[in-house]
Amino acid sequence: CGGFIYTFGAGTLGTLSVVKSPTVSLGIGRWRLKFQTFRYGSSINKMDVILQMQATQEEILVASLVGQHERSADDPWESHEYDISALAQRGPFNILLNGYRGSSSRCQMAVDSVVIEDCSACINNGGCPNRTACNDNDSLISAPNVTCSGCPSYASFDVQRQECVCETGASVSFPAGRMQCSPCLPGTFCVDEQVFVCPTGSFCPNTSMAAPFPCGVGFYSTAGAVACDSWNVCHAPALTEGHTFGIPRVEINDRISFLTPADLDSDGDMDLIA
Repeated sequence: CGGFIYTFGAGTLGTLSVVKSPTVSLGIGRWRLKFQTFRYGSSINKMDVILQMQATQEEILVASLVGQHERSADDPWESHEYDISALAQRGPFNILLNGYRGSSSRCQMAVDSVVIEDCSACINNGGCPNRTACNDNDSLISAPNVTCSGCPSYASFDVQRQECVCETGASVSFPAGRMQCSPCLPGTFCVDEQVFVCPTGSFCPNTSMAAPFPCGVGFYSTAGAVACDSWNVCHAPALTEGHTFGIPRVEINDRISFLTPADLDSDGDMDLIA
């Protein structure tokens, strides 16, 4: 049914309790040390996370967790994550979790789910949570056994960026921390993984569009249109700055723009764009 380790509250202030891992040898990679703690107690002192290099016995402080964190017995455990890639390249090491007793018995600290993960293994296989992160179900000191899924639908692996990227015409989201790409729906278009409503004076009839189509001369549209309507002075919208008439002029949002009523001649006719 599982369990966890914890420091007992007996002893005097500053009494040291040490949890030492087996020797770990990793080499080159994008290594992350992850674990969870529960520190609920008004007299908690601190816990130091240390990498002890086997060759020299040098102790390198990775993190120092000081004082109480949780405020009730029902609070969730706190997650911790540290990049140890540079230290791992220096040779074999041991992980030390040093717990120091506080000023009273209310100073117990618990540790669980200690893992080391190689994110480069995930990256090379593409499509992990949050584009590059590893999965959370690998056992202690079994970093080479990382498993990742491929890039999600409507995404591909970008070698230069070393992560999954949504394809042209798709937007990105991260439900439950996992990357998801969705094609833009009719009436919208996608640029740089973001969704934009098709602007007035244009139409977006298809899914996965990367840019809107401008309405032709004599046609108009409102925002989010999937088609343009023919211009009729009796039924068309009033000429306001919000409406456009389908002739590209300059870029907007670094992409596209259309003529506005300000581009009409002095008597308000459309003969300048006819």
